This record gives sequence, C-alpha cells and structure tokens, in this order.
Amino acid sequence: MKPRVTFISQGRAGIVEYHDEIGSVRMDYEFGGGDCVAFIFLPSDTAWINSWHRSPESKEAIMRVIAEETVRQKAPNCYYRMSEKFIEIFTNP
Repeated sequence: MKPRVTFISQGRAGIVEYHDEIGSVRMDYEFGGGDCVAFIFLPSDTAWINSWHRSPESKEAIMRVIAEETVRQKAPNCYYRMSEKFIEIFTNP
C-alpha cells in the first residue's frame, strides 16, 4: 500500500492523517499567520512508539511524506520546515 495523507478540516484547525499498511497516524494542525500558512503538531517520541506502534527510525521519513503531501495537496506555492515539534508550512517569498 502506498502511503497516503488525508485532511479533516475543522475551521481554523483540523487533523492530518497518514495511512499505510501498518495503520494510521493522526496529528492536529492549525492555520498560522503572516508567512506561516499552517503548523502540524508532531507527536512526542513516546506517543510515536507507544500509541502508534512505530519505530523511532520511521518518524522522520513519515514526517517528510506528510510535509511533502501537505504542500502538494493544500499549499502548492509553499515550502515546509520540520523541527522536533512542528511541521511549518510557509508561503514562498
């Protein structure tokens, strides 16, 4: 199964879902302000392992898929930046 990313909108916030052969991972997002279009809140390492039964090594690769799919599907003229706690989506200068 090719991984896929879906979105559930709830006004100025919502949920990003990542789906693959293991199952799904859900994360909250909020729209930003200024040059920041949105924030996707990343799970803690503990939640990643215990709640979603994922290996620590898989986290970065899955986050990259989520970031790239978010830009492709929802913000095609934007770019992303990943940190420990967020994926941030920004408008291009």
